[in-house]
Amino acid sequence: FVVGMNFTNKAGGFIHRKAVAENFLAFAVFASKHDDVMLYIHSEPFGRQSGFVLPNILQARGVPAEKVKFVDPIAYQYGISQEDLAAIYSAWDVGLFCNYGEGFGIPQVEAQACGVPIVTSNFAASAELASSDSFLVNGQPFWDAGQHTWFNVPLVQGIVDGLEQAYQRGKKEFPDTVAFAKQYDADKVFAEGWKPLIEKLSKQ
Repeated sequence: FVVGMNFTNKAGGFIHRKAVAENFLAFAVFASKHDDVMLYIHSEPFGRQSGFVLPNILQARGVPAEKVKFVDPIAYQYGISQEDLAAIYSAWDVGLFCNYGEGFGIPQVEAQACGVPIVTSNFAASAELASSDSFLVNGQPFWDAGQHTWFNVPLVQGIVDGLEQAYQRGKKEFPDTVAFAKQYDADKVFAEGWKPLIEKLSKQ
């Protein structure tokens, strides 16, 4: 049972908006109950873009190395084709995208376009970008002084519960998840949203 994550490993000091520590901790709890689970991480692992050293967090929680797989670093650095990325998503059983706050989570939609439900935060755009097959995780407010606004820290137990529900539901196809993601197809958004708006503005 593959849990997949896709995020940019960038942090603002001690704050990582993608909630990697909370997600990793939740996976550790979840994985301790099951021998047949794997975490796939599609991200740069060593914080070279001002991010966290991800293996350190996994090791601190005692996640066995054999239960974690990182993206190939060379392929990641030089670019992965859309076709290969879609194949990667399609190998997942659930996507893990809990975060402190999200504007528009493109990987969330990409995963669902490949038929993969997600576990994500019940906050900001993340909640809007989750199909009915997905799982929303509540959190608690966290003041981000740098941006003068509130973040929302996902509750670890809530993430664990979402992963467990996805696991118990088992492997199957999710056509409603694919249909949900299609509403964000770039051509559809341009034709039905941007084009009418541009035409309206051009007449003013």
